[in-house]
Amino acid sequence: MRFEIFGEPVHRGRLALVVIVLVVFAAIALVLLPRGLVRLTIVGIFLLPILMILFDHPKWSFYFLLTLLFSNIFIFFHFPLVRMSALLLIASWGVAVLMGRKIIIHDRRLFFLAAAFFLFSFQSMIFARDIGSSIFRMDYFLSTLISLFLIVQFSRSRDEFFMVLLVLSLGSLISNFLPFLVPPPEKYADLSLIWGQALLRYEGYLREPNMFAFSLTFLIPILFILFVRLRRPWFVRPVIAVVTAGTVFVMVLSFSRGAFVALTAMFLTLLIVERRNKSVLFTGLAMMAVGALLAPPVYWERIASLVEIGNSMTEDTAILSRIYTMKIAVILGIRHPLFGIGIENFLFHAARYTSFPNFVHNSILQVFSDLGIPALIVYLWIMTYTLRVTRGLMNLKEDPEAAQIGRLLFVQQVGVFVNSMFIPVAHHMILWLTMLLPTIAWYACTGRQFIPLKK
Repeated sequence: MRFEIFGEPVHRGRLALVVIVLVVFAAIALVLLPRGLVRLTIVGIFLLPILMILFDHPKWSFYFLLTLLFSNIFIFFHFPLVRMSALLLIASWGVAVLMGRKIIIHDRRLFFLAAAFFLFSFQSMIFARDIGSSIFRMDYFLSTLISLFLIVQFSRSRDEFFMVLLVLSLGSLISNFLPFLVPPPEKYADLSLIWGQALLRYEGYLREPNMFAFSLTFLIPILFILFVRLRRPWFVRPVIAVVTAGTVFVMVLSFSRGAFVALTAMFLTLLIVERRNKSVLFTGLAMMAVGALLAPPVYWERIASLVEIGNSMTEDTAILSRIYTMKIAVILGIRHPLFGIGIENFLFHAARYTSFPNFVHNSILQVFSDLGIPALIVYLWIMTYTLRVTRGLMNLKEDPEAAQIGRLLFVQQVGVFVNSMFIPVAHHMILWLTMLLPTIAWYACTGRQFIPLKK
């Protein structure tokens, strides 16, 4: 193995040993030394060689940043670790580009559709009354698009694509299970409580149980893909099966009703698309079923309240607020059809109609009210195009592995799209990564951009 910039050979085993030793000494210094400039200097001395290695290997810098984003362990640090890691990655990748690395636009259609949606989101700020909220959401969305662009740059081949899935899965599993052993910092430790049922809702390190469950909807089909792909060593598949069942279980602990509907939709979709592949079908269904069977009885009592969604006489405040905010979103969208009320301005306008301080829990209505009809058309166009690419993957009969990926990504899309009807995630990274993965998989498996077949 050679360094990408300096071109010098390096022994992997020795490099790993050096990195481990440096990290251990940096951790000891961080724990034992008193706060202040001395501790910062000592820790920096040990971490500087690691930073140089990461700078020389953009791929490693990318995997480090991806792990941070999906594990959320950056909440334990008192400095902007994600921003620093992103700057390191962009700098190292930029140097690699200057030295000959190609910039990839893996799908021009999706690129221009995403750019159009970004422009519609940006121009909606002209009509925003709460400009602070709009700037905050646009900053997040821009960061999301940059992150997705970088994911494309490091998913050029089939092996790189699977490595990206593996890294983000490991990061997500840290967020799923580490909080049982290492609770989040005190300012993040206020677990959500369902007062009517006296239930604490598990939320990993995300601080919001519905968003946490949404991320698990995205993760479960990826674990299926890794289960199919990773066959050696022998213990990998049993481990993936166990963590998948555990992921379903922690999804249950979030007590998210939208996630339950999404999980049911994925269950039925898997039953349909994998009906001929008995090993994947039965294993996948078993993993989801085991996780669901571990659910406490009170979970099913909460799920039973779903039948009250259409009942205006219900006393469930969460259901009432969702019904009212959806109606308000329709009203706002009709009154502002071209440009919307402004990105992230729903709460400002909804206060005139209801006392429920909630966002509209539906991504389509969120786009309709915030951005207007033109943006909604682009949003639905992107979803449709994503499904079309997935169908193309599923029809690659000459490449069984690519077809398998396509089927499982379709399961993922069904779950994520269904779940997005229960929470405001129109600009969320998970949703956009779901819409991006099929085009990445197509490019990684075929080496070319997707070209829709003419009927």
